[in-house]
Amino acid sequence: MKFLCLHGSYGSATNFQAQLNNLAQELEKLHQCEFRWIDGLYPTEPPKGFSNYFGAPPLYNFTQHDDAESRDSFVDRLRQFPVGKSPEDSLRLFFKDQNLYASASVQRTIENLKDTISSDPEIQGILGYSEGAMIAASLIVEERRNFEKAEVPRKIKFGVFFAGWPPVRLEGGQIKCLLPGECDDIIDIPTCHIVGIGQTVRCSQQAESAGGRIRAGTI
Repeated sequence: MKFLCLHGSYGSATNFQAQLNNLAQELEKLHQCEFRWIDGLYPTEPPKGFSNYFGAPPLYNFTQHDDAESRDSFVDRLRQFPVGKSPEDSLRLFFKDQNLYASASVQRTIENLKDTISSDPEIQGILGYSEGAMIAASLIVEERRNFEKAEVPRKIKFGVFFAGWPPVRLEGGQIKCLLPGECDDIIDIPTCHIVGIGQTVRCSQQAESAGGRIRAGTI
């Protein structure tokens, strides 16, 4: 199995591969896995005060914001992440009344990933960190939808998410975050979720024990 690997915001294929190099080498030896590391479509600069935090340039994102103001607002909201009664409540507060991503950028990224997977039939798994996990989960949901609507064959059989965000979809010209209780989308393939002990949204209620399935939106 080959995994398509998606870095986080302000990341790169080179930096992400360096971070996971030891793990990747062990998996390659034990399970004959392969990994394909790709850059996001959008070159970027790190936020003010984080010039040395994200690793060596060039850096990329898989999404864009509509303008500099919305980008800065997103970063400010991350620094003051709201705390709700549950992980899902925290995410609702964070996304409330916000169109945080430029819809065209997300759609372009999803279409580019579809093309990448179609051109390499060995890719059956997807691995993402942070923003990359959000995009990976969104692609899985999109594949399921396309199969149900038009019987388009699905490519991704397994997902690995490091410190992930909920998947998103384009709805009414805006990007909608798929949160529990607000959507019917389910990630129905095997997944592995890796989170930090202090991660704000580490205890999502949307994980399902039955059948090993994870609802869209699980962190």
